[in-house]
Amino acid sequence: MANWSAFVLAFFGRIEAASRKICQRIKTVTLKMFGHCVPVLLLASLSINTLPGDASWLSTCFRGGRALRDASTERVTMKIQSMFRNLSGLAALALALTAGSLAGSAQTSDSEKISDLLSQAKTQAVLAQDDAATLESYLGSDMSSRSHARRLEQIKEHINELGHLNKQLSDSRAEGSAWQQKAIDQTDVSLTEMADLLTATINHLNDNSTRVQMQPYRDYVRANRELTEKLARMISDFVDYDNAKSKADALEQKLELPATGNGV
Repeated sequence: MANWSAFVLAFFGRIEAASRKICQRIKTVTLKMFGHCVPVLLLASLSINTLPGDASWLSTCFRGGRALRDASTERVTMKIQSMFRNLSGLAALALALTAGSLAGSAQTSDSEKISDLLSQAKTQAVLAQDDAATLESYLGSDMSSRSHARRLEQIKEHINELGHLNKQLSDSRAEGSAWQQKAIDQTDVSLTEMADLLTATINHLNDNSTRVQMQPYRDYVRANRELTEKLARMISDFVDYDNAKSKADALEQKLELPATGNGV
């Protein structure tokens, strides 16, 4: 009987030690994976209650082999069930945290529609820039005010077309990746500024059609050239980035490299 009791106690001791090692390992791995996201109080729930070591329980072990075996079996079963319940709880917590982490870090992929609209916007911005540069060249010539007005009208057509494209970009903003949304926002601000300046320039020419060589009008024309150049360069930079990124993504897939993400 004494040998049987010693065996049971030794068996429980091994179960206890193994359980604690498992819990400590899971705690270490979980903290390494999720950092401070996992509350320590939840990890504490993994602790396994130790076997009662009082004399009354030990005396019971000596009263009868069958009673002891039954009690021991029940006790072992309860401890194993408790251990797996705790382990299952941690597994569920880890799964929930992993899902939340993945959902939070997931990034929206680039929108082909937005990329196409930005490419169209680049074309119109470059055309507006060219017309604005041509208009500035008129300042050193004897071009009539009517020629100035026609060139301003051509710039206006490109800016209006940019306005239509900008509306489509804004409507599609939610579909874009982080850098595409940034491109849309910056284009909207710059285009609004450009439209306001162009309107002021046209109004000034209408009110001063015989003064195209005077300083106020010359300042307007130069400002239009500078702003259209800034707008065209900005949109072109975004389009160039898009093209370079597409090539890099294609190479990543070809070489089976880890994805670098879609944000800027």
